[in-house]
Amino acid sequence: MPKITRAVSLILALLITPVVFAQHAAQQGTDHRFLLTVDSIMRGPDLVGYPPDGLRWSADSQKLYFEWRKPGEEEASTYVVGRDGGTPVKLTDEQKKSAPPVNGRWDKAHKRVVFADRGDIAMIDERGTRHQITRTTGAESSPRWARNDTAITYVRDGNLFLVPIDREGASEIAHRARGTPRIVNRLIKRVRDFAQIKAQGRITRDVAHDALAWLGIDSAGFDEMDRKILLSILDNFRGGPVGVESLAAAVNEEKTTLEDVYEPYLLQQGFIGRTPRGRVANKRAYEHLGIPFEDAPRQTKLF
Repeated sequence: MPKITRAVSLILALLITPVVFAQHAAQQGTDHRFLLTVDSIMRGPDLVGYPPDGLRWSADSQKLYFEWRKPGEEEASTYVVGRDGGTPVKLTDEQKKSAPPVNGRWDKAHKRVVFADRGDIAMIDERGTRHQITRTTGAESSPRWARNDTAITYVRDGNLFLVPIDREGASEIAHRARGTPRIVNRLIKRVRDFAQIKAQGRITRDVAHDALAWLGIDSAGFDEMDRKILLSILDNFRGGPVGVESLAAAVNEEKTTLEDVYEPYLLQQGFIGRTPRGRVANKRAYEHLGIPFEDAPRQTKLF
């Protein structure tokens, strides 16, 4: 039955497409007639355009998406048209994020599609909302639905990973994983263990939230040491600046571990800054810890 459905969809797409482009040309008042000369023949697709490809339906089968390179354009763009025809509409970069992917994998109900996007795994639901499944520095690929569409598998570094979560649980874990494969793997394993005991193995948003809270991972993805570093800069060093060696001694951590493991993410997310005199806490650190930035103490200048 799925093969028949896909075949019917493809036939409908092929039938709709010529009508769409004929209507588009008529509405634009474009005259595509040209002299059959050697120059015209040599221009090829630059003269008559390229046929659309990457045809795919929306989750509700009411819209047809495709890639189309019009005459005179250097690259293809994504367009959408209603199933009853009409003028194709070119999508903006923001709209393309919620469009069905060219090479996605749909679930059995054809409501959700999972796909690889620039090394990460993402999913678009029936409402057109995009959900990030992974957000790491590694390269994930080949996503598939598994376990009756309640889990997603993907490949990274030759290993097969399985994420038994729904879209809300996936978003919650991805949001707090800090874009690090090591942290993603650790959180998935710990949350999965929590869910097996507390929720029959199903990781919903609430289950993921409770599991991460139990693990001490807050909304920014910080663990106990991250918060300890920020609080040390704020309380012990009056917001900074403070040298990395002094900070490492204050939190009882190795200097190299502080620089290689904890500091990069805090810098990247704008919670701390690095100055010639040392590390300083930024406004975002005060806001995250619930400390009014206007009342923040400052170290007095030496000179």
